[in-house]
Amino acid sequence: MIETNYISTLVEDYIEFKRSLGFELKIIAKRLRIFASYTRTLDYDGYITKDLVLKWICKGTDSQKTRGRRMEMFLPFLKFAHLKDENNEIIYSQIFSNARQRPNPHIYNESEVLDLIRKCENLYSPDQLRIKSMQLALGLLWATGMRPNEVVSLKYKDIDFENGLIKIRDTKLHKDRIIPIHKTVLVKIKEYISFINSHEIYPEEDDNLLYTTYHKIFTFGKMYTAFKLIRGDINTSDSDYDHARLYDFRHSFASRTIYQWLKSDEDVNEKLYILSCYLGHAKISDTYWYLSSSLLLMSLASEKYEKMVGD
Repeated sequence: MIETNYISTLVEDYIEFKRSLGFELKIIAKRLRIFASYTRTLDYDGYITKDLVLKWICKGTDSQKTRGRRMEMFLPFLKFAHLKDENNEIIYSQIFSNARQRPNPHIYNESEVLDLIRKCENLYSPDQLRIKSMQLALGLLWATGMRPNEVVSLKYKDIDFENGLIKIRDTKLHKDRIIPIHKTVLVKIKEYISFINSHEIYPEEDDNLLYTTYHKIFTFGKMYTAFKLIRGDINTSDSDYDHARLYDFRHSFASRTIYQWLKSDEDVNEKLYILSCYLGHAKISDTYWYLSSSLLLMSLASEKYEKMVGD
């Protein structure tokens, strides 16, 4: 058995990198070191291969469920290793049926969002209400990272125009939260309200903000139906889903925010707690997931870490 090898060094680099981002990594660090030890017992000192990973995951008499969870734990490390050197292989597919791997979402770019907003003009809507509501809903999803259900549940009283705030009530976790919004978003909301006023819709405090054709409430079902009509053939090769989803706007907002912090050399570990509260996450780990799910974000974070260590 060799004393050390390339994979052992890679494992230690990964553990140090993740801990620099705020992850404790107690159990995962132990399991990755066991994997590194396994490769040393083989006297192996090469790159990570799919065969090598699968042999370790499948050794013994563990159940498919256990193997699936082991694979789930392994994926962020494999992405990190691939970023270090493309000769290190990644296992993208969910090989084990009971694995709890969280599927990667599609990350929208600005041109895709603008194209979707333009396509709203093709929706059937004699009074234009459906078109205007869908355009505003997409804008809110993109600019705020709100959940789709939170957008369609907004009341007129939830918009604080004076202070530039939106109150999100009875969220997924049955808690209220308040988020700041950019002044350009407020302008679009005001323009929308002026439009529905011209159609003799005058929302009071407890009335919904969004309406559709014939003055009906713009529900999630109506938003989803409209989205299916306009999403077309958006390229989702970056995703584990066959098509773009409304919920991907939320993932895109989080990834875009973290990307901007990394590019600006902000303290991402500290900022993630703010983002977690803003998004209404129950656990900070739900927010940290965005760093591990995106190869681009992991690459930027890795570069920042190496620069910090180098300095």
